Amino acid sequence: MKEKDLKELGFKRIDAELVNHEKPFYYYIKEFTYIKEYKDGKIADDYHCLITPANDEVKKNKWYVMLDDGNKQFKKRKEVEMLFRLFFSNPEVRNLQIAVNNLIREEARPEAMEILRLANSSEREEFYSYYMADNGNIACSCLDMIKSRLYDKGKIKNDDNSHFGSMIDLFEN
Repeated sequence: MKEKDLKELGFKRIDAELVNHEKPFYYYIKEFTYIKEYKDGKIADDYHCLITPANDEVKKNKWYVMLDDGNKQFKKRKEVEMLFRLFFSNPEVRNLQIAVNNLIREEARPEAMEILRLANSSEREEFYSYYMADNGNIACSCLDMIKSRLYDKGKIKNDDNSHFGSMIDLFEN
């Protein structure tokens, strides 16, 4: 696989910070968080990270990716595309991830997916229906309201780094 394949597949380049004046390097990463809802009503999320070696470890522009456990290397683009299909085999999760990616700033996406993971199915449906109706602001307000409910039930915390839950700020005093 070539570096251009990684870019085309949506991998994010991470430029490493210099330590002790080492030569700068970079690598690529692709994160997947998706939600599973079981028939018994239990909800679980699954997180996977695909990561490449550093550019100075790559020989002759032959890149590969590894799962976060580092046990298996995927050297062909078709193998990586197959992983993508596995990660997004649940259509609801795939649709939610697409909606979040289209609506939400990159740094707020993990929190949005966590909120949706903890949300009930009707809340997720409401969020997605507003997204599909091209009402992004209302969809984001849904995330605020869901987070507010989760906060009230003690299932999620709100701190200075939170991107959602502004409704919490309106009612707390």
